[in-house]
Amino acid sequence: MFVLRSKCKVRDCTADYQLAFLPGSGLSSPMRVQWDEQGNATASLRVLNGTTPGFQLVASKVQAEQEVQEVNGDDNFEFALQQLGIAYVSQPTVEMFIPQAINFDLVGGVSFSKGCYPGQEIVARSHYLGKVKRRVFQATATGSLAVTAGQDVWLAGKENEPAGAVATAVNFNGQQYLLVELPVDDAEQSGATFTVKNDAGAIALNVQPPPYDVHQKGSVFE
Repeated sequence: MFVLRSKCKVRDCTADYQLAFLPGSGLSSPMRVQWDEQGNATASLRVLNGTTPGFQLVASKVQAEQEVQEVNGDDNFEFALQQLGIAYVSQPTVEMFIPQAINFDLVGGVSFSKGCYPGQEIVARSHYLGKVKRRVFQATATGSLAVTAGQDVWLAGKENEPAGAVATAVNFNGQQYLLVELPVDDAEQSGATFTVKNDAGAIALNVQPPPYDVHQKGSVFE
């Protein structure tokens, strides 16, 4: 975070707020945060189709204690993000992707009309002048081999170099759900076989498109 004005004060509010997950809440508003006069905040994400679970974040600890009957674990939240096709950057994937490669331009994760950040020129050039050749796709992996964020994804027949990488991974009800960054042409190729490998072996991935069009321009929440 950059403080650009001397009158701006930054305060650590970690102790004041709590994030809570409500599965299947059926919310219909786009991603946004709303604050009331008491300092309570709520944030929500749009349900993209009839089978995608909605969820809500309640930020005020007082409000969470009053309104949230049951706070679910991190895996539920990670699973909801995977089902919505919303990736994020964690420590294993720092500096691995440009925003478009993990669909940030499609889910409201990057603005092209405001702000300034390192690498903005390259990101803007790709948005306005270039064709996005890599996107995040949903995938499942069934087997005992654990898949983690940052691992390479390989395409059968092109083993000379990795095809892409795992952006996020969560184990939910015995099934591994992933968001994987891949070349669009390869991911949409009929019969393409993708795997994740490590010293313990390899596991096949069932790759599917996210619940929105990866070829569109602009945010799916608009």
